[in-house]
Amino acid sequence: MLRIRLARRGRRNLNAFAIVAAEQKFRRDGRFVEKLGYYQPLLKETDPFRLHIDKARYEHWVSQGAKPTDKILQLAHKLGIIDEKPTVPNRPNKSQPKAKAKERIAQAQAAQEAAKAAALAEIEAKKAREEEAKVTKTSAAQEVTQEASVEETLAAE
Repeated sequence: MLRIRLARRGRRNLNAFAIVAAEQKFRRDGRFVEKLGYYQPLLKETDPFRLHIDKARYEHWVSQGAKPTDKILQLAHKLGIIDEKPTVPNRPNKSQPKAKAKERIAQAQAAQEAAKAAALAEIEAKKAREEEAKVTKTSAAQEVTQEASVEETLAAE
């Protein structure tokens, strides 16, 4: 089955794509039947070299039974090649982490919670020590004042 899809070109961190008609079984960047245009997503929206699709060849391959991918449908709509806006499929599970990643996330969260609990316990212990120190200081100060008052009363008699 023929597909109209993106084939990656360019180098690392400089994405550029060729829009090609290719057999579905061919590799993404491999063999293709015909190049129909290009797409350079890093260029500005207003740049005329960002996107180009040869409308006549696109329509030819669609009439031959080639099925465009979702992204190609969006790009063709942007250029006005197709009139109706394509529906974007909802794939909520595609971007979800897999089992191993979920385990790592759970372990990291457990470690974070343990660290928070330890920090809270340390803060509470520090507060308790400070309160205890305040109580001993105030009781010592009260004892000193009581002793001073007792001495004053004894001295006055």
